[in-house]
Amino acid sequence: MLLSLGKADVERRSFLRAGYSAAVSASVLNTGRTGSPVPDSLVAAGTRHVGRADVTAVHDVIALFSRIDQRHGGGHGRSAEHAAAQRYFVAATKLATEADDAPLTGHILRAMAHQAIDLGDPRSGLALAEASVDGSRYRGACPRERALLTVVHAKALSAAGRPRESAKALLRAERDLAAACGSDAEPARVFFFSEASLAHETACALRDSGDLDGAAAQFQLSARKRQADMFTRTHAVTLGYLGTVQARSGDLDLACATWSSALDAMGGVRSGRTRTVARDIRAVLEPHRDIPYMRAIDDRAAQCLAASTA
Repeated sequence: MLLSLGKADVERRSFLRAGYSAAVSASVLNTGRTGSPVPDSLVAAGTRHVGRADVTAVHDVIALFSRIDQRHGGGHGRSAEHAAAQRYFVAATKLATEADDAPLTGHILRAMAHQAIDLGDPRSGLALAEASVDGSRYRGACPRERALLTVVHAKALSAAGRPRESAKALLRAERDLAAACGSDAEPARVFFFSEASLAHETACALRDSGDLDGAAAQFQLSARKRQADMFTRTHAVTLGYLGTVQARSGDLDLACATWSSALDAMGGVRSGRTRTVARDIRAVLEPHRDIPYMRAIDDRAAQCLAASTA
C-alpha cells in the first residue's frame, strides 16, 4: 500500500476525472454503519491487517500535510496537486480503517470532503463529510476533532444546497468546540483548530447559504482571533474571502480596504487558495480599473499571481 504512493503523479488527470466516488469504495465510506473495520476490497485481496508501524505512517502523512498547509501556505492539497493528495488520502483512509482507528479515519475523510468541495464536487464532498461523522468516527473523537468534523459537514451541507441542516450542524460544532479543553489527550493533528478556524469555516458555510451578513461577521471574528504570524496563509485567505463577501454585499470601497490587508498578508505565501483569492479580486475589480485606487489593488493582485507562478 505505502509503496504505491510513489505513483501519485503517474495518472493525475485521469484520477481527477474519476473523482472521490471511484477512489474510495462504499465499504470504506460506510464502515461506521456496518461495524466492520476492514474495507471489502482489502479483504477480497487477502491483504494483511496493518500494524502499529503502518498506523504511525498514516499519522506521519497527516502531520506532514498539516505542517505544510498551516505553516507554509500549501502542500499537495493546497497548491493544486490534488491528484497526489487524493492518492495519499485514499491510502491513508484504507490503512486507518483496517487498523480500526475510527477517529483518524474520520479525520482523513473530513480532509477529503474539504478538498472535494474546493474542487467543485459538492456531491462527493457531502458523501465524504457524512461518512466522517458517522458512528465511532465522531463518537470516538475528542471534542475539538468533533467540532472540526462537524463544521466541515456543515460546509458540505451548505454547498449541497441544504442550509437548514447546515445551520444545525454549525450549532453542534460550536457546542463541541466549547467542550474542548486543550488537554494532552488531544491528537496533534487537531492542534490548529481553534475558535478562529471554526469562525472561518462557519463563515464559508453561511456565505454558501446566502447569508452574507452572517458570513462577514464570522470572517471578521476569525481574523480577530487568529494568530496571524503562525497561520499566515489562512489569515490572508480569510481576509480575501471577507473582502469578496463585502463586495457581493455592495460595499466595494470596504472590500478594497480588506483586500489590501489580505494582499499584505500574502507576501511570500504561495498556495492554491491565495491564488484563488487574487483571481477573485481581479475578476471583481475588472470593470472598475478606471478608478485609480481600485486599479492599484488590481495591480497588486496581478503581481501576487505572477509571483506565485514564477
